[in-house]
Amino acid sequence: MPLGIYISVPFCRTKCSYCNFASDVFSRAVFERYVDRVCADIENAPQVAAEMGGQMERAVDSIYLGGGTPTVLETAQLERIFEAVRRQFEVTPSAEVTVECAPGTLTPAVIESLLRCGVNRVSLGVQSFVDQEAAAVGRLHERATVLDDIAQLRATAADRSGTRRQT
Repeated sequence: MPLGIYISVPFCRTKCSYCNFASDVFSRAVFERYVDRVCADIENAPQVAAEMGGQMERAVDSIYLGGGTPTVLETAQLERIFEAVRRQFEVTPSAEVTVECAPGTLTPAVIESLLRCGVNRVSLGVQSFVDQEAAAVGRLHERATVLDDIAQLRATAADRSGTRRQT
């Protein structure tokens, strides 16, 4: 049976009042050390499994990069994580590869990086399209930001599938 891999990136731009996840706001200086450690853990996973008497499948049909907000990482850091996974595991061609994104973190450079990483699904953290409700729980986005992110994602998907409509 293929594996599903979940990698937590516990960094956020702000800590939302409702959040119980192991995440928080950290200095960007911490990001590189964290990515180094995650990549080392991925590399050492087969050895750790063997030391514990287990077997680890190499086939992977699901990768989920969650958090926190993985898209607060630099694009090179995101790419290093996915490269480490692909070096250690055999990601099936039909694998679902998801990244959680907070509204407002999807720049064109981030979207291109996600595509290079093989991401085919984005989980956009929208708790409300009502600006006052989002602000009340500590979200930094506004409705307009979310709609802009969705438009960017749709345009990129249309460009990639060759079905972009003329406007």
